[in-house]
Amino acid sequence: MPDALELTTEEIEALDPYSFLAALGKKVVRPGGMKSTQQLFDLAAIRPEDKVLDVGCGVGSTGIEMAKRFGCEVRLLDHSELMVDESRRNVEAAGVADKVTIDLGDILKLPYDDETFDVVVIEAVTMFVDRYMAVRELKRVLKPGGRLLDQEFVWRNRPDERALEILKQPKMCPGIDFDDVRDWQGLFERAGYVKLRSVVGPFQLMHPREFVRDEGGRNSLRIVGRMFSRLAYMKKALWLGRNIVTIMPSLGYIVLYAEKPAAD
Repeated sequence: MPDALELTTEEIEALDPYSFLAALGKKVVRPGGMKSTQQLFDLAAIRPEDKVLDVGCGVGSTGIEMAKRFGCEVRLLDHSELMVDESRRNVEAAGVADKVTIDLGDILKLPYDDETFDVVVIEAVTMFVDRYMAVRELKRVLKPGGRLLDQEFVWRNRPDERALEILKQPKMCPGIDFDDVRDWQGLFERAGYVKLRSVVGPFQLMHPREFVRDEGGRNSLRIVGRMFSRLAYMKKALWLGRNIVTIMPSLGYIVLYAEKPAAD
């Protein structure tokens, strides 16, 4: 895929919400914003000696933050060439290229040996794929006793049919077919993980106050400027905004901690 600034109108229209926000320059693209990622860090207890894998890394923001904050070795992986290219630029700009490696790959077939990583981080990726297959594959690459942190969407309130129709649109989140927190916890238990813990909160990604808090004033203005720079961006943003406002009250997030058994 070409650079975000060179996307055609047809490519812009085809982008999923996460890729579209990345194309506009948004760096924090998580269901609970920076607050939920901080909760993920608190649960993960990452150490400098840990080898960390960030699956579905998006534009690399979480991986960059882990490398800077904890001094650990980080591997970023995403299936989108656009996201991989954006991650490379962001890693170089952040000055952490000596700590961060970036790969193109699929969560269902990770290009790593068994028992490679101490920590695996996923943010809003598992919900889009075969979930059981994904969490089993993540378990494969974790060392015995390794920690998995997964941040995903949950329903806060039972959605009505209109909300479900919006989310099932091909360009929204067609993979959302779960009910509540218990579904996510049950998934990891069936896959053989232990010591499960979780925190939950409201969907914050597109709330104006949280948007500015996550991105900062300068980048927020830059994103708005890019949105108004092309008619295709404006049309896509308006479509996304109308849909998100409708479903926002029903959505929340879960940050789930799980361990691979020490003797698996």
